[in-house]
Amino acid sequence: VFIIEPKRDSLTGNIGFTGEAFRQPNRVPHPSHLLSGIQIVAEQEGVHVLLLNSAPNLEWAKVDGLFLCEPDAATVLRSAPETMPCVSLLMPLPNISSVVADDYEGSRAAALHLLNLGHQRIAYLQTDARAQVRPRLQGYRAALREAGIKPQPEWINELTDLPDGLGNLQRGHRIMAQWLKSDWEKLGCTALLVQNDEAAIGAIEALWQAGIHVPEQVSVIGFDGTELCDYCSPRLTTVQVPLSDIGAAAAKVLLEQINTGNSEPQFIVLPTTLREGESTAPPPSR
Repeated sequence: VFIIEPKRDSLTGNIGFTGEAFRQPNRVPHPSHLLSGIQIVAEQEGVHVLLLNSAPNLEWAKVDGLFLCEPDAATVLRSAPETMPCVSLLMPLPNISSVVADDYEGSRAAALHLLNLGHQRIAYLQTDARAQVRPRLQGYRAALREAGIKPQPEWINELTDLPDGLGNLQRGHRIMAQWLKSDWEKLGCTALLVQNDEAAIGAIEALWQAGIHVPEQVSVIGFDGTELCDYCSPRLTTVQVPLSDIGAAAAKVLLEQINTGNSEPQFIVLPTTLREGESTAPPPSR
């Protein structure tokens, strides 16, 4: 027996946005940029954007569609009606329309930038191992291999036993500080590619506290390209993710699903760009 859910007679004119960052005390800036792109399209189409939590008892009847922007998207989807139009932002999800950045090429370009400056031993710092950020690590490895350099496992540092509730800045600082106390000097790395801007800023602070100057002794590149980069000293070289454009593209996909009933998943990848700051330079002469 097949039970077909009846289509709602009328739409609410609301679309929902659920994201982990809005529920954390250490909020990151990129959701606001995603929302700015969403809001531009929403205003053009005369619909409203509601910020939602991800509680299973959410009153789904209040929204016509949903933006997902959090690691636990699968849990949210399980509680949502099967017919609810959904679009994932930044994270590719199976059988769900997704709008993401080309993280692989962005990270590859960042590593190539360091290689072109003359760096040969380039380290990578990541604050977690979620599938969302895996392409960034893959792009870093690919660039080194293209240059004939075998990425060494000890060049990659991911500290997983950190206390809950730490923001990326604190995680970056903590990981870098512990790395400096262990085998960093022995590695001889002259450059560091970091999973995100906040962690990069935390790593730079740890380097300075250890008496290591950026970029004179170690070059550092972040990822995301939010306004935090401009307030960092030195100004952070970063991979610019087109967050507002991602939000706008996702809004167009979601509204198309709502208005046409077409639920065929779409997968859209937007390019990243390298934005040079003052945190990278040729390696020190030995």
